[in-house]
Amino acid sequence: MTGNEIFETAAGWMAQTRTDSDDLAPFVPGMLNVLLEEALPYENALRRFEGKAELEAAPKVTSETMDQQLDYHEVLLRVALPYGLAADFYRDDENYAVMDDFRGRFVTALTDSIKAEGETVKDLY
Repeated sequence: MTGNEIFETAAGWMAQTRTDSDDLAPFVPGMLNVLLEEALPYENALRRFEGKAELEAAPKVTSETMDQQLDYHEVLLRVALPYGLAADFYRDDENYAVMDDFRGRFVTALTDSIKAEGETVKDLY
């Protein structure tokens, strides 16, 4: 999924198209960069669970790279990041009640993405 696809999904939460939200386009890369950084520990937890190498840093997007694929798990790209971006849009709109709702959805989606694996605990006593 690309930054523009996340933008389009988040705009949909405002009952707008991507074109309707073009006034926000210059701010979206910065907003996404913060969200990607916030989601990095969850992305790395998913990578550890799958035995993959962790990312040392979150990917960074610019207005020129918004059409490039982001190397994050789909659950974060399709669920968590659009919620976080929608929260930022509602903050810009000064609709703080709805902003809080979407920020909560973002945080919940991050924590729901975590997978756990049981392991045997050795009794040290």
